[in-house]
Amino acid sequence: AVAAAAAAPAQSEDDDDELSLEPTEEKDRLEQARLIAPLMKKSLKNGEKWYLIAADWFQQWEAYTGHVRYTSPRQPKSDDSPGPINNSTLLIGGQLLPSRMEGVHFVLVPREAWKLLKAWYGLKSAETVLQRSVVATALRAPFVEVYLLNLIVMMHDDPTLRQFKHTLSRTITVGELHATIADMFNVSVANTRVWTCDHGEPDELLSTATLNLDDCAIRPGQIVMLEHKQSDGSWKIRENGVYGSSGSTLYGSSAFTSLRTGAGAGVGVGVGTSAGTGTGSSGSNYNNYSSSSN
Repeated sequence: AVAAAAAAPAQSEDDDDELSLEPTEEKDRLEQARLIAPLMKKSLKNGEKWYLIAADWFQQWEAYTGHVRYTSPRQPKSDDSPGPINNSTLLIGGQLLPSRMEGVHFVLVPREAWKLLKAWYGLKSAETVLQRSVVATALRAPFVEVYLLNLIVMMHDDPTLRQFKHTLSRTITVGELHATIADMFNVSVANTRVWTCDHGEPDELLSTATLNLDDCAIRPGQIVMLEHKQSDGSWKIRENGVYGSSGSTLYGSSAFTSLRTGAGAGVGVGVGTSAGTGTGSSGSNYNNYSSSSN
């Protein structure tokens, strides 16, 4: 069975941040609410860093300080301090649990608010820091990319049946994806092209190199296939996604058939939404699939 792609991992803060577990300053709790309130109304800007904080911790902090999201602070409802920032309820094995939702499981705070809260309360563990990037595309307003895309990558007619797990940002362009996949299989970009696959068959040719993956509606768990040009310079797959006269079958092997029948159904899901919710940080990585689940 094909191993399931992992959710986006917990991420460390930037190198220029002092990652101290202990509080570094004291501040009256009413003053805390007054300082944080305007920061929570900040607009998203492409390239900024925002942080996830577990909703249970943040709600206890609000009760302790009188902070109320999207309005003015009120009288505190509790005298119990929330203690060190603790995101352990969001993580498993050091990675963000799949399908976590803003406002239900976590709250997103801008960098400035994170640094203040960290200074006042410290951290339960450095491994639970969840930093994410604000990204934007031609078709979408800036959003926090909480989860990266997890793709299944393969080569058409590859006799070794290699399959890769590829994790990357939605802002990566088709050209960048093409170059990365070609590098995985040690082939040239000039002699290859990239297809999405649906129900085990070629679906759409990704021919516009400048489009990013979000604008192409690439979905989490998408199967992406690299096609190599034939020796006579022709392509085996026609541009409508069907095969030429050779009658070749894309998924003739049991490994490919397993993808058609749902072995990849466990791939982690990430949902991107605008105005402060969304899906991991920019960048990408890939790992060779094993023949059995780990």
